[in-house]
Amino acid sequence: MGKKQTPMMEQYFSIKARYEKELLFFRLGDFYELFYDDAITASRELNITLTGRNAGEEDKAPMCGVPFHSAESYIEKLISKGYKVAICEQVEDPKEAKGIVKRDVIRVITPGTVLSENGTKDGENNFLALTYETGGQRIVLFTDITTGEVIWERMDSSSESSLFDAFTMYQPKELILAGSSELPTSIQDFLTRQMSGIALSPFTPTETIDSIRLKGREHFSDAGLLEEDVLEALGYVILYLQEIIKTDTSHINYVHQLSVGDRMILDTSCLRHLEITRNVRDGSKKGTLLDVLDKTLTPMGARMLKQWIEHPLMDIHRIVRRQMGIGESIDNPTMRSQLRSLLTSVYDFERILSRVETG
Repeated sequence: MGKKQTPMMEQYFSIKARYEKELLFFRLGDFYELFYDDAITASRELNITLTGRNAGEEDKAPMCGVPFHSAESYIEKLISKGYKVAICEQVEDPKEAKGIVKRDVIRVITPGTVLSENGTKDGENNFLALTYETGGQRIVLFTDITTGEVIWERMDSSSESSLFDAFTMYQPKELILAGSSELPTSIQDFLTRQMSGIALSPFTPTETIDSIRLKGREHFSDAGLLEEDVLEALGYVILYLQEIIKTDTSHINYVHQLSVGDRMILDTSCLRHLEITRNVRDGSKKGTLLDVLDKTLTPMGARMLKQWIEHPLMDIHRIVRRQMGIGESIDNPTMRSQLRSLLTSVYDFERILSRVETG
């Protein structure tokens, strides 16, 4: 560089060095600005004008920006394309600043950690997956931070088909690679072939495994019922959300195990060609089996119905119990009508609580 950088650009580079893989939304007044490669990428993906800024160098720094009050829609578009975004805000009052205003990243948004209403669909989960291997066993977690739900499963490390079935079932948007940045070639091929849009997030924290396990034990109230390797996997995902994503995790407290063997696996090809939940024309719900059956009145009910349809039960006893419950509702139209009337005033408490907890 031929000239000395401006103080603001020195600050920018010091922050960007910590977020090399994210697009850094750098707050300047009423705008979020992006510079250099981030600006070139954002300009192309968002179709916004690429300009330049004097950064103390011979050539102007490539730059583009979006108004802070409408940034959410731009961020959602980038996330939907698989990018990660770091939000850098002014963390002190400009009137009280001595020199350049202090700035820092307050939130990182990734495909698996979207919280905004427009970034998630009411009737669908948005799962963040994590795989953790120890002692020949693989623990797989699926966390939806918009509802606070964590689903876990244990499988043999050598059983890649079980892992593929789990991913096909839950369709996560992001995968945390706990303690490793490498995946076996066969798993990489599966993700490329079946889940091309999934974001991979290697995560190797500095904490010891004992500290990670303790994090899982302290966070979940029913931790005493969980084995140590499950607690370690839970500790990894909580640390990732707290340290990397910088989000509150107090609402993530519902943990349950779901055996892949209890459900019928409908792969993406089957779901697509039979138009179970998305049609082949535009990928929407219109004209699908879900569209015909969905008479739900709440987003929570819509998410549950979608899970039931995409993951049919194979246990005859559970199937019969479900049929009995449905039959009781059909046989009692008065009760059904009253219940539906009450449900019209029920909001999406799972996601409302998540947004309140995370600010």
